[in-house]
Amino acid sequence: AGSRTPSVESFTIEYVHFTTPTAILTWPNGGENLMHGESYAITWESEGDMSATTPISLDYSLNGGSTWTSITSGTANDGNYLWTLPSNENVERALIRITATALDGSTVQDTSDGTFSIEPPEFWQTDDGDSEDTEPPVITMFPLGTAVAGKPVTIRAEVSDETAVTQVALRYGDTEPVTVAMSPAGNGVWEVTLLPVEGELELVVIASDGTNVVETQSQTLSVGAASASGSSAGGSTIAMTLVVGTALGLLVGISRRKD
Repeated sequence: AGSRTPSVESFTIEYVHFTTPTAILTWPNGGENLMHGESYAITWESEGDMSATTPISLDYSLNGGSTWTSITSGTANDGNYLWTLPSNENVERALIRITATALDGSTVQDTSDGTFSIEPPEFWQTDDGDSEDTEPPVITMFPLGTAVAGKPVTIRAEVSDETAVTQVALRYGDTEPVTVAMSPAGNGVWEVTLLPVEGELELVVIASDGTNVVETQSQTLSVGAASASGSSAGGSTIAMTLVVGTALGLLVGISRRKD
C-alpha cells in the first residue's frame, strides 16, 4: 500500500495580549506608629492586567523582612484593604509587602520603603514628675469635606507645642468610639488613613506633650454611598489615596492638665 503525506489546509493561532501589572504600596510606607489590635487601611496604586482570581496578595513582617505572614492571598485590586493588626505584638521593624499576579501567573512585588512600629493600645503616657511645661499642644486640623464609603480617607492635623509633641491620636465613632494612633508626616503634620462606612462619622483629634493632653471639639465627616460602577476583573485599575481637606482650619482644644 502506498503512503499518504498529510497536509494542513488551515489553522488558527489564539493568543492573549496583556499588560504586565505594577503595584506600588502607598500606606503604610515607613515611619508610621500603629496600635496593635486596631484596623487600618493598607493602600496601593496599580495598573496592568491581573489575574481574575488572585490579583493582589498582602503579607506583613514583624522583623524587618526576615520572615513574612500572610494577610490575604487573593483580594480585589481596588487599591485598599482593611487590616486588623496582631493584638499582642510590640515591634519597631514592621513591613508590608504587596504581590500582584499577572494573567500568565507571573508576579511583581513592592514593600514598604521603611519600617513602621506597632505599639500597645494603652496610649497616653504622661510625666509623673514635676514639669515646667504648662502649655498644652495646639491642634490645627485640615477641614473635613466629604468621603466615599469603602474608599480610604486620610485625616490630617498639624500639632505644635512649646517643648515637644509626644503622641497624637484620632478618636472616631459615636456609640463605641475607636482611638487610633496618628503618624508623623513631617513639618508638624500628623495623619492616619481610615476606611469609612456610609453615614456621619464623628472625629476628635487628641495630642499630648508628655505632661498635658488636649483634644479638639468633635467634627463630622460625611461619608457618601459607594459608586455602583467599578472596573472588571483582570482589567487595568489605578487606586489613589483620597486626602480630605484643601486648607488648614483651627479647631479649639479642650486641655486636661496633670495636677
